[in-house]
This record gives sequence, structure tokens and C-alpha cells, in this order.
Amino acid sequence: MKEISLLYEIDGDMKEYLDKVVYLAVEAVRGGSEIIIISDNGVNETSTYIPSVIATGAIHHKLIQEGLRSNCSIVVDTA
Repeated sequence: MKEISLLYEIDGDMKEYLDKVVYLAVEAVRGGSEIIIISDNGVNETSTYIPSVIATGAIHHKLIQEGLRSNCSIVVDTA
């Protein structure tokens, strides 16, 4: 199981962080994780989050491209 935060700094680049989230998910599955949890918990005055539907779709499609999609479940933990 691997938990990945969808939070990033308000003045950060969402696309850049989305790429990082996707990379972390793919590497986790390659490493044997069977459950990927993406979470937007912890938003505060200095952070925001990637919308879970965008992150889920991006991870889903990258795992398909890599031939890994059937190796894991994606769970969304949202507040």
C-alpha cells in the first residue's frame, strides 16, 4: 500500500506536481504496492490540492500505458 498526497503549495505548479504524483504511483506499483491511496487531506492556508478526479485519471492512464493497471487498486481519500 502506498499513500500519496495531492497537496502542493498554493504558488506551485499543479501540472508539475501532478507529474510527480503519477511518477510516485507508477514506481509504487512497480515496487509491489497493490493499493494506491491518493489523499487531499491536510489543506491549509499555504497549500491546495490536485482535484482527485484529475489525479485518478492521470494515474489510471499512465498505469495502462505501462501495462501495470491490473496490478493495483486506486483509492481516493478526500476531505
